[in-house]
Amino acid sequence: MPRFILQGTDATTVSQHSNPKDLYHDLAISAPGTTGGTLTITGKKVGADSFESIPDGVIDLAAITSIQFTGGVESYQFAVSGFTGTGDITVTDISQRA
Repeated sequence: MPRFILQGTDATTVSQHSNPKDLYHDLAISAPGTTGGTLTITGKKVGADSFESIPDGVIDLAAITSIQFTGGVESYQFAVSGFTGTGDITVTDISQRA
């Protein structure tokens, strides 16, 4: 279960996925202390050259949520913008193979 910790500041971070062959993803986003901002998540498929949008990959940090999607992901790109509040953002990928 990969977990990614993002700083509570406007920035873009790329993180490798430890299980790139997992196909089913449930991303849980937690950001206690956050009062606003947007987290945009894109993914890079195994062997791909660029990052692509994932379904529901734009998250309002004031309304924490989780998203589900299907497909192998070699790495994620997390872009935080308009961040207000304090603390870090945690993204947990509860993923599994078919």
